[in-house]
Amino acid sequence: MKKLRTIIIFLIAFALVDLVANICVSASESKVNLFSGNSNAGAWNTAVALRDIKNESAFDSSEFKNKGYFYVEYTGEKEGLQLILQSWSGGEGWALANPSEVGTIDDNINYAKFDENSIKEVYKSDISTLDAIYLWNVKGSITVKSIDYVMESSAQDVEDANLKVIEPTEDNIRYLGRAYNYKNELWLAPSASGAEFSFTGKELSITFKGDYFADGENVNNARVAVLVNDKVVVDKMIIDEESTVKVFESEEPQKVKVTIVKLSESTKSTLGIKDIKTDKNGEVKKTEKKSKSIEFIGDSITCGYGVEDEDSSHSFKTSTENVMRGYAYKTAKELEADLSITSYSGYGIVSGYSEIGVKNSEELVSKYYDKIGYSYGAFNSELKPEDIAWDFNRYEPDLVVINLGTNDTNFCNSDENKAEFVKAYIDFIKEVREKNPNSKILCTLGIMGDSLYEQVEKAVNSYKNETGDMFVYSMKFDVQNYLDGFAADWHPTEKTHTKAAIKLTEEIKNIMNW
Repeated sequence: MKKLRTIIIFLIAFALVDLVANICVSASESKVNLFSGNSNAGAWNTAVALRDIKNESAFDSSEFKNKGYFYVEYTGEKEGLQLILQSWSGGEGWALANPSEVGTIDDNINYAKFDENSIKEVYKSDISTLDAIYLWNVKGSITVKSIDYVMESSAQDVEDANLKVIEPTEDNIRYLGRAYNYKNELWLAPSASGAEFSFTGKELSITFKGDYFADGENVNNARVAVLVNDKVVVDKMIIDEESTVKVFESEEPQKVKVTIVKLSESTKSTLGIKDIKTDKNGEVKKTEKKSKSIEFIGDSITCGYGVEDEDSSHSFKTSTENVMRGYAYKTAKELEADLSITSYSGYGIVSGYSEIGVKNSEELVSKYYDKIGYSYGAFNSELKPEDIAWDFNRYEPDLVVINLGTNDTNFCNSDENKAEFVKAYIDFIKEVREKNPNSKILCTLGIMGDSLYEQVEKAVNSYKNETGDMFVYSMKFDVQNYLDGFAADWHPTEKTHTKAAIKLTEEIKNIMNW
């Protein structure tokens, strides 16, 4: 501590030389240029020293906002850059900050960011109280080119100056599931909807957007994952109107596969992909579709409801819902098949979930099967997924798997209601067949109870006898075993999902000859 205080005193006494002449304030309302030029210094020597205007110098700390960052461009030793923040007029005193991010731009120019968190961690006062700023490198010599303070409104402008911005259109990336382009942004509602592409380069980031539920207070924000070469590198709740995450960085160019998957279900919230940013020489190309394809139609089980919360007394949250840990995603992955999912927690064939057995006619999957989806949210907080017709020519699955009937159980407590279920199931098979004339159809039930499986079989056989369509099948899942545990609201654990996926995979192999 004594050594560092001595260094600070030395900086104050000797560092303020003719650099002040180079200091200027940008005309931009939200970006302050603190230094521009060439300033050289060896290790542990001050490269740039700046004082606030109240100390008869040129930067005005009152322009600084906590929602921003210091951005430095320099050459020489890349690592070891530090920012010294000092106040003697009511602020923290002094603090030593390390960069939140360091990288390299073209022509061997390095950059460093000192973001809001890295500053707040060491400088507890409002940064508008600053009297002086010093920059040095503790590991080697540097030449500082520029220092800016970038506030929230223009932070992206500085990033974009050094990056290539790619729109998430189908010319550039492959859409997964019922993804939808709205105003040149890719919007996702259904579980497992997303995008995939190959990337060749050094640096890649993705900017996500939220709908009106992304306010930091809603417990059912959208959840998304980003995978690089099939490994999850980002698992994010969308709690901001807009946020950018870095998903890949390398010193040398590499080719990787990037997959974006919406982990949470359609009903609660939506999310958008505003753009993809790469280094200036980065390349993004859409991947080829797989040779096999499956559509899953289901309820909360297919969504992966509560799979990450193995406590049956807990209730639903999107933060514990993960479609990638559910049987449908696991099955498609094992079969190396593309998948599209249409599933809604609580929904059924003739009745949605009803605790007391009263018919729930509102929550029926058939109402939204021909739409992008159904959601309380809206694309860009404007366009509801249920107001967009789904173009079935965009995705023609080899197989459609239906897993519905669990939520109908309480209503189907009489022979009359069971007969109504069978009729509604036959009608739904007809709708699925109309939309997917070349697909095989597999009707399943049983993971959370199989009391209506007899009616599912009856519906399948009646449909086949009526239409002569022999490419419709049925399969009963094993009911979840208490030894495998229960997740939120008595939903299946990942262990149960894995067992279900194994059984379903074998059945599909037999039906499809895969």
